[in-house]
Amino acid sequence: MRIVQGMLSLGLGYSALEKFCMYMNLNIMSSKTFNSYKAKVLNGHLVASNQLLLDIRKDVREAYGSRNDKDIVDIGVSYDESWKAFFLFKIES
Repeated sequence: MRIVQGMLSLGLGYSALEKFCMYMNLNIMSSKTFNSYKAKVLNGHLVASNQLLLDIRKDVREAYGSRNDKDIVDIGVSYDESWKAFFLFKIES
């Protein structure tokens, strides 16, 4: 499962896993097994991100004094592109 998660985090798929296993002289899992693990990993990420968003919504509602879950909390959000500079700096380092 970890090797599948590693390949996915690098943006790679089954063919990269095959090459990696051949170079490292490891047994290669089938594409069916890879896809099964991939579905589990992606489902885990989906569940975790949904829970995180629910927690954030709850915290925002509490911070702005919302009386119930039906209230609309109007919050202005702004962002800039500074994350791109940080990301490019990390790649070049």
